[in-house]
Amino acid sequence: PEYGLGIATPRKIAVFQEFFIKVLLPFSIRFGEVLKIEVTVFNFITRQKGPIEVEVKMFTDGDFEFFEATHEATLAGKSCRVSVLKENFILKTLKVDVGSGSSTFFLIRAKTLGEIKLKVKASAEGFEDEVEQLLRVESEGMTHYRNEPKLFDLRNSSFESFDFEVKIPTENVVAKSIHIEASVVGDLMGPALVNIQNLM
Repeated sequence: PEYGLGIATPRKIAVFQEFFIKVLLPFSIRFGEVLKIEVTVFNFITRQKGPIEVEVKMFTDGDFEFFEATHEATLAGKSCRVSVLKENFILKTLKVDVGSGSSTFFLIRAKTLGEIKLKVKASAEGFEDEVEQLLRVESEGMTHYRNEPKLFDLRNSSFESFDFEVKIPTENVVAKSIHIEASVVGDLMGPALVNIQNLM
């Protein structure tokens, strides 16, 4: 009431994180596939002299399991042996120089389909960062679709009842990959116009 209304000019403030991690994930993986996940730790703590020692932990809530690869010498050369680890998390340590990043790797295999959550935490000398990302797990093999339409007329009655028999194949089916979807469309042209958007 006394001085009126003032409007400030918008300003931008640059915010920079000195210590952070980055997890590189593919778009999706196949169920049962062993995946090598790269975790990079970046250190821009200028008040520290020399490299810092970082502890990197990856956690699982049961959607995936950890693997460990060991290399063995044989007569023909080297062989790689992969074994399953039963731990809920894996801890790795690495040194990161100032102004750069260092990477470590985790081997995992998904135990469920859909989206699984990956949680990674890094800590070093009073600094900490934590990242949660979703990884899409798809079924192996080829996807097959079966469609069973049913047309019903409600012009002369307000109710009609019918049964659907869903025939689920039993041979060559990937476990936990069967998906059933039911939809009801209120007009005859509805199924033909799905995904046509504004083209018509």
